[in-house]
Amino acid sequence: MSDQLETFEPELAAVESALRELRVAAPPTLLPNTLVAAGLADEYASLAAAIGDVWVAWNGRGVSWVSAAPSAEAFEADVRAAFDRPVRRAPTGLPARLA
Repeated sequence: MSDQLETFEPELAAVESALRELRVAAPPTLLPNTLVAAGLADEYASLAAAIGDVWVAWNGRGVSWVSAAPSAEAFEADVRAAFDRPVRRAPTGLPARLA
């Protein structure tokens, strides 16, 4: 059995063949960014606050965790333990909408 649909209209065979050749792999950021946007994973960054530097985690639903953990590793471990979901350091820091 083939995973390709049979062409019922012969004039579309060339179009279908050309479309198959356009297939490309999804960028590596698609899955992690989608999980964050859906609230199924978190990103985090550090933020200078009145009480000193704090770590802030967020996802598409808003801020999920704030802590004055002693290190990024300790902060990640705390967030994973609290939510049992992936967390990663944000490549661009804290978004302006959260700062």
